[in-house]
Amino acid sequence: MVTTLAIIFLIFLGIVSVIDWKFRSIPSVFLTGFLFVVVAMRFSNLQFGLLALLLALITYDIDQQRVGTADFKVMAMIGFLIPNMDTFFIFALIYTFFQFAYIFVFRSILKKKGEIPFIPCLYAVYIALFAIGGVL
Repeated sequence: MVTTLAIIFLIFLGIVSVIDWKFRSIPSVFLTGFLFVVVAMRFSNLQFGLLALLLALITYDIDQQRVGTADFKVMAMIGFLIPNMDTFFIFALIYTFFQFAYIFVFRSILKKKGEIPFIPCLYAVYIALFAIGGVL
């Protein structure tokens, strides 16, 4: 069952995605404040938040792109909203597929160089996870 927090996060992440796409910079106070709210409400899911951070670090090392702290904060928030390990594995698969597809499209098809606004990709991952009922 989807909670109000998951729906609010869906809207919040949509707004943050547009800001990241347009300006490639997000005020840290928005993300940090919302991260504290998510952690306070879903502290029992600490292991999934930490696993999501680890996944972000691993994929950061694979791609060698410059990832901002905003991307890590969003990954942690998504992790805190995941209810169980099965859903986390589904999330990891969706994230990995979307990440490589997003980077391929951005670099190969659009021929963009430099820093990639990555939160829109995380928003797509969250929408897919939300659609299959994978968030609390």
